Amino acid sequence: MENLTDNYKGWDKPQRQSAGAIFIMFLKTAVVLIKSFWPLLIILVLRKKGDESSGDYFLLIIILFISLTFIVTLIEFWFFKFHIKQHNLIIQSGWLKKRTITIPVQYIQEVHLEQNLLQRLLKVVSVNINSAGSQKVEANIDALPYKKAEELKVLLLSQSHVGSGQAIEEIIPKKMITSLGTADLMRFSLSTNHLETFVIISALSLNLIDDLKEAFNIDSWGLMRSYADKAAGETTLVVSILVIAGALISVVASVIRTVIKFYNFTIEQIQHGWKISFGLINRQQKIIPSNKIQVLTWKANWIRRKLNFWIIHVQSIGYSITKRKQLIQIPVTSLDQVLSLIPVYQLTPVFETNKGQRIEPAYWKRKLLFTATPVTLILVLIIYLWIGVAAIGVLLLFFYLAWYFNKWYKVFRWQINDEGIQLFSGVWGRKYSLLTWKKIQQVAVTQNPYQRTHQLANCIFFSAGGRVELPYIQLSTANYLANLSLYYVESRDEHWM
Repeated sequence: MENLTDNYKGWDKPQRQSAGAIFIMFLKTAVVLIKSFWPLLIILVLRKKGDESSGDYFLLIIILFISLTFIVTLIEFWFFKFHIKQHNLIIQSGWLKKRTITIPVQYIQEVHLEQNLLQRLLKVVSVNINSAGSQKVEANIDALPYKKAEELKVLLLSQSHVGSGQAIEEIIPKKMITSLGTADLMRFSLSTNHLETFVIISALSLNLIDDLKEAFNIDSWGLMRSYADKAAGETTLVVSILVIAGALISVVASVIRTVIKFYNFTIEQIQHGWKISFGLINRQQKIIPSNKIQVLTWKANWIRRKLNFWIIHVQSIGYSITKRKQLIQIPVTSLDQVLSLIPVYQLTPVFETNKGQRIEPAYWKRKLLFTATPVTLILVLIIYLWIGVAAIGVLLLFFYLAWYFNKWYKVFRWQINDEGIQLFSGVWGRKYSLLTWKKIQQVAVTQNPYQRTHQLANCIFFSAGGRVELPYIQLSTANYLANLSLYYVESRDEHWM
């Protein structure tokens, strides 16, 4: 540990951020206040309109607002300090209410660098730090010169990799693997989930309508109903226009979102993992060490399958599908390129999907009986009460679900090897999932009443970054896999992080 202690020289004394942090912290505080009180400010402006003293009144408010925000920012900047002591990263902040964050360096999971437009102008970057098990950014340093931030990142990650034998120089990028060009970005953005974008736009629009209603005392919903009543005679035309407009807006918004987020995307190979950089407005740089990857998946929806465009999802420690900040997505322009990246996590080649093992056909038949049937009957009943006999058309849903579950069963394959387990699944799209034995923390063999009477079971493998499930396999196979995984974990002297 002596060499690592020597590496802390220069970081063992409390130090402040770059002076550029003052401007960044000032803008953050101002934006938060404006977002919270903008309806109130609009009301004050409208009520004072026409008053001769209104100009001086608003000028005074603006001066007080800027002065107070600047004073608070200076205090926060002055009392924010960080250093490394006894293998702990210590961050101190606060004046009246002091706060100290202590993170053991060996438990640091991720260190990401981000740079927005303001930080580019100030020639600084922010450093986001997560430790094992944290579900959000645990510590943040707003402004450091890039060279200093890179040095801190390499130092923290090298210490966190001591258990796996990784040295500091091994984190330095070795070679460029791939990057996204303009054509690749367009393929990526046009094949993204436009429905998700439509939902986001709709939610923002509804929120804006409510804010305007409160600020101006306008019955916005009443206005919308009146317009709907006027257009009642041309329902088909209005609905068609709204659908087309909504679709176009969603596609354009999806393209803009994707380009802004993944502009100039690059991925570099390092000794034990990857380094990715991306972003147009908010430039981000992330190190993905292989020993931090718990579950590795890559998938493509139906359109991306046709375009041979895949997205790698990295599930690290503390991963949660509901925490978007934790989602690490790596767009890759071909399946062959994906397969060339996988040895970082699992050296064994991915199995040929037509040679993998299958699950029992009882899976899709039970899904048909206990999911498709009740869902269809309930919908038929509800719609029948609404439109009558025409609800019989909903029965087509039953046949679609029957095809869907049967297709999923036919596509699903799994295989084990000396390193771990590999899964392949999908209906319209396709998904590969990899889990190595050393990442497994718990194995559960579960059975429902039907499975108990037919000697079937589900085998669920739990890791620190998620779970992998094999449904409806033979009970003897499930028990064998559970014992095998525990044997590999106990018999091999390998670190799981």
